[in-house]
Amino acid sequence: MSEVNDLVSSADRLSNYLHVVLAIEYDVDAIDRVAKSRRLDDFLEAIYNALRRRLTLSDKLEELLNKAKNDERRTVERAISYIKNFNPSDVEKLRSRLASHTISIKEIASYTGSKAIASTVLFDTLRRLCER
Repeated sequence: MSEVNDLVSSADRLSNYLHVVLAIEYDVDAIDRVAKSRRLDDFLEAIYNALRRRLTLSDKLEELLNKAKNDERRTVERAISYIKNFNPSDVEKLRSRLASHTISIKEIASYTGSKAIASTVLFDTLRRLCER
């Protein structure tokens, strides 16, 4: 059961990361590529493509932090933590757990994409800051 919990925790961190991608760059395609993955290599490639934006996202979030008013700063800081919290060990957990088929790739991919799109925790504030 611990393996499944680790997998879900890593998927949650990935969905939080993807939520920031959506809020900052409004790239639904990045989430779709993850969510529609049915094979491990497609899933990992989609994660890689999303992670290529990490430095750009970090830079944009730092800019937003400078623009943010006091009440908005917490939201931007939370987004920064989401970017930092998805790390190489999460990629490895996702890869190894899915390779051993403890849970289906389709299930975890759909869960991750759905959660990233459904979340509204940061979206409105980040979009508003980006549009200023």
